[in-house]
Amino acid sequence: MKMNKEQFLKTEFGGELESTITAWDDALSRNREDKEVLRTLAWCQAQWEVYRMAIKHFYGVEYHFTRTDEYYGLCTEDESDWLMRVKRVKLFQMETVFSRQRVTRRGIRIDGVEYWDDDFVHLNLGKTVIAECTPWLIRVYTEAGTPLHIFRR
Repeated sequence: MKMNKEQFLKTEFGGELESTITAWDDALSRNREDKEVLRTLAWCQAQWEVYRMAIKHFYGVEYHFTRTDEYYGLCTEDESDWLMRVKRVKLFQMETVFSRQRVTRRGIRIDGVEYWDDDFVHLNLGKTVIAECTPWLIRVYTEAGTPLHIFRR
């Protein structure tokens, strides 16, 4: 059975890949003199190398990370094939809300909806986190600003 790109991105592997790419793009937008940002950048780069090799091995396609002012994502060198492409929303168009809360066994709660996954809860149970809520994503950080997880709305 052949899997299309949307189905692939809905797998655990694909979802983690998307989270890594989004975290990488986000970290590239931050102050690169900050040690936490540098650690995040190094981690995302290393993770991407593993994903890239696995995709090339299993699917025979070599994707590259790309980012512009308008979008970021994964595509072939000639940009004829996109695995994922995320269009940027200008800041004046985006409503962002920050929420400070404690992680429970049910994760975090935003607008009456619970967001969690096993690893996120296991690693952060009882800790206070900051959730950056946009119309499309919820980015969760430690109180010190270290990225922890990204949930889709």
